[in-house]
Amino acid sequence: MNGRLFDALVRAYEGLWYVALPFLYLNRRLRTGFRERLFRDPPAGFHDVWLQAASAGEANLAQALLPALARAGKEAGRPLTVFATTCTRQGMEGLEKARTAALEQDPEATVTLAYLPFDLPSLMRRVLDAVSPKVVALLETELWPGLLAACRQFGVPVLVLNGRLTTRSLAGYLLARGVLSRMAPGRVLATSEEARQRYALLFGPGRVG
Repeated sequence: MNGRLFDALVRAYEGLWYVALPFLYLNRRLRTGFRERLFRDPPAGFHDVWLQAASAGEANLAQALLPALARAGKEAGRPLTVFATTCTRQGMEGLEKARTAALEQDPEATVTLAYLPFDLPSLMRRVLDAVSPKVVALLETELWPGLLAACRQFGVPVLVLNGRLTTRSLAGYLLARGVLSRMAPGRVLATSEEARQRYALLFGPGRVG
């Protein structure tokens, strides 16, 4: 896919979000944290990691990951700074537990929690500019086009951790393979050999393990 077509598709994707936003506010689930989803109160300073955990299951994984990262930062003599996001109230409850566990490992660590901003490419560029993460870590399968396009533009590496991909989901993603190939994660660590093979079909074997 050439760059001009890719840019046009990104602009069209953003336009669809603008049409949808008024209706999203009517959704009770999305109305929780709506100001954060519009990124109205950006956190200050640089962050080592932006960690996205979609809901409760991914937040449970964060409860193991964040304390380990905080402990590693303490051992290195440099407190960890994390911007952790989620899409649901249950995910936020899980991330709060993960933050508590991380601070038990290193009280000087900083873990900022927020609801994931809506995936408008321009909004995601603002988030990246404010948060300035060294890496974006997506737990399980979080292939948000706006976020991935913004990371590509800013040169921020993206990791998919504990990646899961069903045959049904793969079929849908393959329809957009031309677009996704231009903003593929730098590395995907899959949960099984079957998931690895599916991700390899989508992004190429060199990015998947």
